[in-house]
Amino acid sequence: MTELLTLSDVAQRLHVSLRTVRRLVAAGQLRVIRVGRRPLVTSGEFEAFVAGRRRVA
Repeated sequence: MTELLTLSDVAQRLHVSLRTVRRLVAAGQLRVIRVGRRPLVTSGEFEAFVAGRRRVA
């Protein structure tokens, strides 16, 4: 089963602020799925993002 990460989880794993993660989502660099109103990132999407980027900020 695919793990779903909150934006806060992603921020902690990337060592950036929640605001930075929200900007990445708004820019379309990090895709989310919505469960209700809550944006979540799949573990596969997170791993693909990390593999494609070395530095966020």
